Parts: sequence; structure tokens; C-alpha cells
Amino acid sequence: MPIVDRGRIAAALPGQALGRELGSGAFGLVLAARQHDLHRDVAVKVIDLGAAGPSPALRAEASGAHPLTGLDHPHLSRTYAVIAVERLLLVVTELVPGGSLERQNLSPQAACAVALGIADGLAHAHAVGILHRDLKPANILFTADGQPKLTDLGVVAFAEDSGLTAGRIVGTPQYLAPEQITGEALGPPTDLYALAATLYELLAGAPLFGAGRAAQDLFRHHCEVDPPAPPGVPAPVADLLRRTLAKRPADRPQSAAEFAISLAEAAGRGYGPGWLETAGMPLHVSAALRALAVQPATPGGEVDPDATFRRPPDATLTPLPGQPEVDQAAAAQPAAAITALGPDGTAAADRTRFLWPEVAPETAAVSDAAAGQPGDAAATALITPGTTRTSEPPSAVQGPPTRTRRSPRRRTVVPIVVVVVVLAVAAAVVLPRTLGGKETKTPVQAQATLAPAGPTAPPTVHPAADSGPLPTPTPPSFPVVAIAGTGQAGFAGDGGPAAQAQLDHPYGPAMDGFGNLYFADFDNNRVRRISPDGTITTVAGNGQPGFSGDGGPATAAMLNKPVAVAIGPGGTLYIVDTFNMRVRQVSPDGIIQTIAGSGERPWNPADDGGPATNAALWYPSGIAIDSAGDLFIADNGNDIVRRVGVDGIITTVAGRFGYGSWGDGKPATQAMISKPFNVALDRQGRIYIADSYNHKIRRIGLDGVIETIAGTGVAGYSGDGGKATAATLRDPRGVTVDAAGNVYITDSGNNRVRRIDTAGIITTVAGTAPPGSKSTDTSATALRPDGPVAVDNAGHLFVASRAQNRIVRIDLSG
Repeated sequence: MPIVDRGRIAAALPGQALGRELGSGAFGLVLAARQHDLHRDVAVKVIDLGAAGPSPALRAEASGAHPLTGLDHPHLSRTYAVIAVERLLLVVTELVPGGSLERQNLSPQAACAVALGIADGLAHAHAVGILHRDLKPANILFTADGQPKLTDLGVVAFAEDSGLTAGRIVGTPQYLAPEQITGEALGPPTDLYALAATLYELLAGAPLFGAGRAAQDLFRHHCEVDPPAPPGVPAPVADLLRRTLAKRPADRPQSAAEFAISLAEAAGRGYGPGWLETAGMPLHVSAALRALAVQPATPGGEVDPDATFRRPPDATLTPLPGQPEVDQAAAAQPAAAITALGPDGTAAADRTRFLWPEVAPETAAVSDAAAGQPGDAAATALITPGTTRTSEPPSAVQGPPTRTRRSPRRRTVVPIVVVVVVLAVAAAVVLPRTLGGKETKTPVQAQATLAPAGPTAPPTVHPAADSGPLPTPTPPSFPVVAIAGTGQAGFAGDGGPAAQAQLDHPYGPAMDGFGNLYFADFDNNRVRRISPDGTITTVAGNGQPGFSGDGGPATAAMLNKPVAVAIGPGGTLYIVDTFNMRVRQVSPDGIIQTIAGSGERPWNPADDGGPATNAALWYPSGIAIDSAGDLFIADNGNDIVRRVGVDGIITTVAGRFGYGSWGDGKPATQAMISKPFNVALDRQGRIYIADSYNHKIRRIGLDGVIETIAGTGVAGYSGDGGKATAATLRDPRGVTVDAAGNVYITDSGNNRVRRIDTAGIITTVAGTAPPGSKSTDTSATALRPDGPVAVDNAGHLFVASRAQNRIVRIDLSG
């Protein structure tokens, strides 16, 4: 993506103040913006369509009301405007602040609820002829209250309209339907294949065909290999996944409405009639679909999709820009066959494509009081991909007539060029709604053309040579003991033994000089303390999510999803009140005050040099304090690290506009980082950063220069016994330095705690759950760590095993 003229973009968007860059990808970049007259934050997707720019048809649609702007569904991200500016296309969309699905850790019921809502939204889009074509976890985002929304509708079509994708396979290899690879016609079943692959991954805890496969290997698997049945998934749900992942589109559910109905019933039979309420997911679907989820139809009975979802008789199907008009009469027919072309472009008598009948949901935005608060329940099963059986190469694919232009030459060869659409990162610039760790799926690219260049580009990702499952090294031998939490999510036990208390997804602990252990009890909206005798108490938060209480007792104040704590000089407690976008302080006498954060989000460089309480923080997630009392804050959503001096003045010490991994060997304020989750200090005053999305640990020296001390930038689990800079990490979300200078890494995506000794050698000290998995093993050794660890003078590590709702102690002395 070339450097864009922000002034020209701003001129095309009057009344909107452009903010920082939120992300970039194969087709463009995304900027934050504020619409002052409407008092709302938006994302502006800047799509570079090449020298030719938008086609005349697209320019004509952009000058009026584009079809995308008419889509209004509670599980689709709103598109407010589509504007053509010379060679650029500006797509102004809703800014969805709750993070992406790819970093969630959901219960099976919640995963099915997400898929149900997205399917309902797809039915709405498909009814007007709009396919997604790059559906994946990264394109499913959450609102602040946890409502899932599908984003990036139309982006692939815009790029295709410009000719940028000619001769290329467009999409993310892990989720491509076979017909996208072979060049056959696309239709609603194409999006449903990707949605089923996404749901499979959520339920199985592993990608459809395992992690680490190169693009060409994934192409072969999608076209020729049947995926293994996901063990532990109820038979009705597993059967629906099997059908929706069929190689031939004609063998899959033929509409998103049909899939939604089948999923509602299958989940009801597999997880029980109350599964939707158990999911705790704010869902807005039709009353009829909700009723099916609560009371499935009689097994074996027929389900008539039209009884629930019906396209109004006067509804029309609108083609995408520059694409052929839809034959409304033909579209109304249930199975109007047309002749398909063979590989040579001629008619093939033995090939048939079908026109898929489009149906639109009569969607009612039902306010569900029973949905409850969004939560991050531990996963129910670890799935290790079993032996797959290779089927015969698929026969001629039967599918609906394409609504997008496709080149006949794509039928003769599988290209090696993959264009991965990654604009959705724009709306996922903040922490997940539950800040749950999960395997980070960096899309594998075979010859990544059209990728952005320069310091704003994400790190280069090389496909793994070994396409097999990741090995699990010998488990560490250090004893691990649970010291707090029963394993059951909840709130109970204050005043009693911590081991008998209930916690709700705690984050990394901190220890004071008297042996008291403090931790953020995230979903309980509290900070709790474990005294040396093992008694647990609440020291901040009344349990209700919100913002209140400054100037009064901390136990009467409202917190909102705190993520980190630290202890400062004199015993002052500091709390990262993440969803309030603030850092708060509790004095030794128990009074709470805000010391940083105004409640606003996007970084404004003009804030630097002013009072920290006037500055914007965006989902801060980590904190460290030096001996002088200066605070260092991981400003996660803004991709920077901030410093608040004892005088209350805030400055930026690492990062700048945008995200990336560029800048080692240069001043940290010129470098780029990506979702810093935690910060730490050593005795010399050097700053350590858990650069989570870059899969690295970075350090800022006393001269202000940044360097990488662990991780290659590629997600993985390797390197123990060697130099930490040659090892691979996966989504590190905690870093701590002990008095001797050893660095402890919470390698969250690998379910491990690792240590870098003073010679720079990395080893694993805790964790036995398979890397990248959502293990259901409840033993203390199979911990699921998140946030920084705490270290005491006796050689003990204290770790928040967040998905197990426990705090554990690791005895490094053996």
C-alpha cells in the first residue's frame, strides 16, 4: 500500500477527524476517524485499486447509495459510506471495539451462538447478492458488550472489480472453499464452508487441517482430504460440520438460513435446550430461530426454511459493482439449471450449476435479557487432529451461478499466488472482549504479492516446512500447586482459604514486600489479595462493571474488567482498569483515584507532555513501576508504551502511529510494536515489552534503543535450550524480570511459562497442555497462563491459569 495523502482523504470526509492507522493489508490500510456531528467512532478502509482506480460502475455506485450501506443487521458491521477518490476507494464502517474472534477462548455453546448470529447475518447479505468470500475468525469482531459482528463484506469484490486479483486465489488459505481454489462458481455455500471451518476450529481447539501447513498443502486438503471428525463434539453438531464442509457445494446447506436452522437444532440436541442461555452471548436473531434453539424440532422431521426465513416477494437481488444483473425471475426458481463451462471454456454437458434460491431473514433485533454478560469460559475439549483419509479428487463441482467475474484460465491451474485479505484487523485494534488467549493464526502466504512495504508492514511470515502437528516436548519437572481457586468460575470465598474460593478468569499476579499476592479477578470486576496465611479478600471493586468511586473506598468503587495490578513504593496498589480505559491507584488507606486515562481511546500525540488524566488510553493491559515511582503502561489498543512520571505528566516511550515489528536498533519512539500486552523493568531500569502480536519479547535499553531478546516473529513453539532470539513464541502476554536478571515469559498461546537466563538461553519451566490448544485438562501442571508472573525471594513463581480459574505456584527449586 503506497503512502496515502491524508489531507486528500480528510477532504473527502468532511466533518470527520482522521486518527491513527489501525492496520494494513494486501489491498489497503485502515484509519480510525471520529464523526463529530454524529459523535461516533468509525473505521475508514482505504483500498488502493491500482492505477486504473475504481471502475465506472463502482464510481457510479460510490456517488450514490451503495448496496452495502443498505445492509442493516445486528450481526453485520454497518457500512456508512463508500466514496471513490481518484485511485482509492474509502469505505467508512462501524468501528467494532471488542476484538476479533481469532483471539477468543469460548465455550462450545458460545462458539455455536457466534456461528448462529453470523449465519443469520449472512442470510441477510446473501439475499441481496453479496457474498463475503473471506470469512474467518479475524473478520468476526465483537462490540463492547460482546455482540459478534461480521466485517469486511464487499472488500474482495472491490479488489476484484479493479482487476487486482486476476490470476490469484483471494482469501485466507485455512478457510478457502474448494471452489475458490479450483475456480468454480461461488455462492452462499462458499461462505458457509468458511463459517463451518471457523466453527470447527473453535470447537476443536485446532484449525481444520492442523496448524503449520503451507498454502499448497492446504489447497490439496481442502479439495481432496476429508477433515477428521472433531472428537468431543456432540454428534448432531459434528454431522452438521461434516455436511457443511463437503467438497461439493451442492452437498452443503444451500443457504445461510438453512445452516442457521440446522445449527440451532443441532446445538439444542447436542448441548441441551438451554444451550443458548448457557452461551451468555448477546444474540439478536429472529424469534423463530431462537425458538428452534430452545426447542429443536422433532428428530427426523422436515424443516421448511421458508417457514422461518422468507425473501419478501418484492425483494430484488442487487449485483455487486460491475457484475452482471441478476435475473430476478430465475433467482426465484428453486433449481433453474444452466450450462457450466468446462476447463477449456466450452460447455460441459456433465457439469451443472444451480441457482441458489436466496432467502432473507425477517430479522427482529430481540433484546435478550437472558443472554447475560459476555464471558470467556474455558474450552471443553482438546482436539488432536487424527488420521485423515484421502478421498478421490472431487468431481465437477456443482454450485450456484457466480455473482462475481471470474477468469476461465483459473480452471486450468492452481495458481501459487495467494492474496490474503487482512483489512479486518482495523476493527480489531483492541483487546478481545474477554481478553482470552488462543492460538494466533498468522495466515500462511505463498508468495505474498501486493503486500505493504516499509516500516508499516507486518512482519514477514514464512510457511512452516513441516506440515505435521506440533511436537510436545518433555513436560517440565518443577512442582506446580494450585493456591487459589476451585476451578469453577464464580465469586465466593472472601475471608476464607484462597484454595476454596471461586475466581473468574484471573490475570497475572503481583507481590508486595510483605508476601501478599494481588491479582485482577477479571470477570468479577475486582482486585483480590491473598495474604501469607492463604486468606483471600477483595481490596478493590464492588463486583459491578462500570466506572465510579474515585475519592472513596476502593471496595465500594466500580471497576470494568481489570487486567493487571502492580505494587508501588509505600504499598500503593495500581490497577489497570482496562475496559474503563484508565489506570487507577489505591492508597495504603484504601482510597481509590484515577491517575491516567480520560476514558477516550485513540492516541492523540498532543496528549504527550500533559496531565495523564487527560490522555487517551485504548484498552491498557499492563503496568510496571520503577524505583522512583514512574509508571509504564502497555497501551495495547494504541500499540504504544506510555510513561507517567511522579509529576503526573504522560509521555510515549515506545511505538508510534501504526503497528508492526520494525525498528530494532533504533530509538524505541521510532519503532513499531503490535499489541503490547505487558511491560516490566529490571533493576537497571531497562523496559521489557511482551510484543504479543509480533510473537516477541523486546527490550528498551537505557539509551532508549529497542531490540528483540526473544522470538523470531513467527508464531510457534521451538528453541528450548538455545538462544532465545532463535526460539519461537506464540502470543506472549506476560514478561517479568527477577532480581538475578532472569526473564520469565508467559507464552500464552503455547500454554507455557518460559525462562531466559542471563546467558540468553531459553527453557520451559511450566506447562504441559499441548501448544496452541484449548486443553480441558484441569490438572495444575496443564496450566493456561495469562498475564505476567510474580516471583518471590524463595524461588517461587505465581501464575494466573486464567482458563482454569486458578492461581498456581511453581517451585523452581524442585
